[in-house]
Amino acid sequence: KYRGHALVINNYEFESDTLPNRIEWKPDSDNLRDLFEFLKFEQNELFNLNAQRMKEAIANFARDEKSVNASSLVVVILTHGDAESFFGVDGCRVDCKTDVVEIFNPDAAPDLQGKPKLFLFQACR
Repeated sequence: KYRGHALVINNYEFESDTLPNRIEWKPDSDNLRDLFEFLKFEQNELFNLNAQRMKEAIANFARDEKSVNASSLVVVILTHGDAESFFGVDGCRVDCKTDVVEIFNPDAAPDLQGKPKLFLFQACR
């Protein structure tokens, strides 16, 4: 049985000329996978999503029955970004606050109220 539920979004191949590919993505991915296995977290690992698909994946994760039944949640985003947002592989922005963190607030996700949530953002600038 799993103790928690984790979402890992790892963007490393970008379609935009202004965002270089993230060359050293694999060790981070492998280490996170090993960590969540050790912690007995069920994990959803998604790769190379455009901004719209990132938003959809985060919203779906917040509504997922596995998230509702988990003791705690972790969201990890590895991509390019700036001070307030992340980039999908298409170069479009995902707002850190409104598109990620606020999706898990009690008003947006009442079934997750009181559940510990950890957000890890590694955004190359």
